[in-house]
Amino acid sequence: MAKHISNLALANFRSFGSHVEIPMRKITLLYGQNSAGKSSILKSLLLLKQSFESGLRSGRAGSRSMIFSGEHVDLGSYRTTVSGHDLSRQVSVGVTMKSAPRSPSDEEPAQGDSVTWTMGESPDELSLDLGLKGRRLRFYRWKADSRSRWLLDRSSIDALLELLNPHETLLAQDDWVISTLNMRGGIVPVFSGNLFPRSLDGLVAVTGDRNAQPPPGVDIIKNRGSSHNDDSIPIYRMDWASESWMTLHQEMFSSLRDTFESLTHIGPLRREPQRFERYVPTEDQVVGASGAQMLSHMFERPSLVTQVNNYLGSMQLPYRIRVKPLGSQETVGAVVYLTLVNQATGLEVSPSDVGVGYSQVLPLIAQSVLSRGSIVCVEQPELHLHPAMQTRLGDMFIDQALGGNNVQFIIETHSESLMLRFLRRIREGRLTPEDVQVVYVDQAEGGDSVVHDLLIHESGEFLTEWPRGFFDERLEEI
Repeated sequence: MAKHISNLALANFRSFGSHVEIPMRKITLLYGQNSAGKSSILKSLLLLKQSFESGLRSGRAGSRSMIFSGEHVDLGSYRTTVSGHDLSRQVSVGVTMKSAPRSPSDEEPAQGDSVTWTMGESPDELSLDLGLKGRRLRFYRWKADSRSRWLLDRSSIDALLELLNPHETLLAQDDWVISTLNMRGGIVPVFSGNLFPRSLDGLVAVTGDRNAQPPPGVDIIKNRGSSHNDDSIPIYRMDWASESWMTLHQEMFSSLRDTFESLTHIGPLRREPQRFERYVPTEDQVVGASGAQMLSHMFERPSLVTQVNNYLGSMQLPYRIRVKPLGSQETVGAVVYLTLVNQATGLEVSPSDVGVGYSQVLPLIAQSVLSRGSIVCVEQPELHLHPAMQTRLGDMFIDQALGGNNVQFIIETHSESLMLRFLRRIREGRLTPEDVQVVYVDQAEGGDSVVHDLLIHESGEFLTEWPRGFFDERLEEI
């Protein structure tokens, strides 16, 4: 089941040269000057989505884990992603996951589990820090016999044993595997998996005669023989531990996979709906970054059209939408078109005849309605919208975040009107300060991006001053 992100950690990622922690809530608003680094926050999440999906499709344990250029985000390469293009640095991206309460009456969820990936220029220069049920585990990527695996750092052995078997009486005191681990010998647990150590294969004695270079903290020792051979690497099997690890980590891995697979992104420039479009059957709940799949979703789901029209009405817009098939489908396939119907006169017009605002807001509404318990990343929702409409759009975000859809929104914006609507709803009691996270991204003197967490009082007033007087331009002009 997909979970929400309560914290994002970045280091040496694009403009974030030093380690930063970015707290996130049901609605997270990212503000800041142009080119300050706001979009890098969204791109880091799209990098994880892209890499998870690629790894699951390939099914190859040795394939490159991080995909910097793909269908969801184009970061170029590691060289263009690492801060300052400095290849001596390592990029880190980490998330903390937790289940969000579905209603204000639910209890506050626990802190949650976390995972951080740290990578270098080489595909196998990868480590992973895992926070699982209050324990910390560190893994290193290790390549031997043309296959990549994860090795557990020796400092994490105690934590692993406690996680695998918290009841010490169940372990035989003379068990050779347990005693070997407790003696801190050169034998370490080895795992299979692409972006995540999914399968505990057993214990491996890392040797130096197969071009295998162990990471720091792993000794090179001679083999003592084994009960199992896998790709010529002697592995001491731990069947009981493998089953325990599978049960232990499965919930977190499934949550990571489901969260990033269901994460959607609405880009800053939504395309204008065409007068006619070919219908393409949909298998997901995604309208696309530009809204290209929106019309096909609406053609398949009349209820989606109804819900979108309800929101257009609540925004006090004069039109409602209608989606229809065009003529015969026997020779050219299904062709559909969208019209806007004036609610006062009944006159039908094309979206291209009424300005750009409708084309910009329709994909936002459609994606928010389609999403269920997932994360929706939005860039500049206010583009081409009147300030009054921006505030009403804020109510749509609130409705989908706190209502039955349980959507988490991460919104990169410059809109003062959107902010004012959220503050008003906090004063009125519809929102709480715990529902909204306001993040201001700024640049330090050296050029690195820094993050300011702006706190809100239950009265709807900020407890933290905006850096550099952001939003003060209006007062200066007056």
